[in-house]
Amino acid sequence: MEAKATARTVLVVPRKTRLVTRLIQGKSVEDATNMLSNMNKKSARLVNKVLLSATANAENNLKLDRNNLYVKSAYVNDGPILKRHRFGSRSHIDRHDKKTSHITVIVAEKAVKAKATKPVKETKKEEKVVKKETTKKVATKKATKTKKEN
Repeated sequence: MEAKATARTVLVVPRKTRLVTRLIQGKSVEDATNMLSNMNKKSARLVNKVLLSATANAENNLKLDRNNLYVKSAYVNDGPILKRHRFGSRSHIDRHDKKTSHITVIVAEKAVKAKATKPVKETKKEEKVVKKETTKKVATKKATKTKKEN
């Protein structure tokens, strides 16, 4: 099961946000939130918001356990560009593009591994008995081969 959250038309450059989203892919939700909360970037704060929303979706809608969640994928797409104008040199007007982005985070549940049971070890006495039996079998096989050859 996986839960998804998207923040659309966020006023942050997609190229800078992709640097942050690549860091959290494959990490557990706790590790990812710790990483994002310690980064000093605007895009980290925005990705953290989306990550928290995705985990809330997983907990409330799909009834998944927060401790078993990890970031399956996080990606950023280009949003619409806001075209603005600025005064340039020599009374020239330059275009100033304000790029936006769509941030998407998909959170999934880890496969819970069943604890493997260790095989019960035989006691030393049982091991000695097994070794003696196998050596007797090997010795009798060798003896029968030599009798057949003669």
